[in-house]
Amino acid sequence: TGKEQKITLTASTQLTREEVERLVKEAEKYAAADRERKEAAEARNKADQLVYTVEKNLKEVGDRLPGNEKARVEQALSALKDAMKGQDTNQIKRLTDELQNASYRLFEELYKKQAGTQQAAGSSGGQKDEDVVDADFRPDEGKDDRKR
Repeated sequence: TGKEQKITLTASTQLTREEVERLVKEAEKYAAADRERKEAAEARNKADQLVYTVEKNLKEVGDRLPGNEKARVEQALSALKDAMKGQDTNQIKRLTDELQNASYRLFEELYKKQAGTQQAAGSSGGQKDEDVVDADFRPDEGKDDRKR
C-alpha cells in the first residue's frame, strides 16, 4: 500500500534499553502462539455458525430431504460437534469443510427441485383465455364526458 506504520513506546517508568529489547523479543516469541490461538478461535467460530445454520435448515426442511443424503449431513454434523469438544484445530477445519460441502450439495438439490416444481406449476397452472383482445384505448373524440 505504500504506507508505513510505526509505533513508538514510551512509558512513565524508566525502562532500560535492555529491558525494552527483552520485552520486544518476548512479544515476538509469543506471536506464533497468539496466531495459533486466533486461528483456533476463528475455526471454532466458523464451525459453530455452520452447525447452527445446518441444524436450523434441517429442522425447517428435513422432512423433504432424501433419507440417505440427510443421514450423510447429520453424520458430518455429529462428527464436527464431537471434534469441537477437543482441541484439534486442523480436524475442526477439515470437518467444517466436509459438512459445508455436504450441506451445500443437499440443500442445492432441494432448492432446484422446489424451483422446478414452482416453474411447472406456474406454466401449467394458468389457463389461457382465447377471447382476450389486445387493444389501445382512445376516448371518443366528439364527446366531452367531463362535468362542469
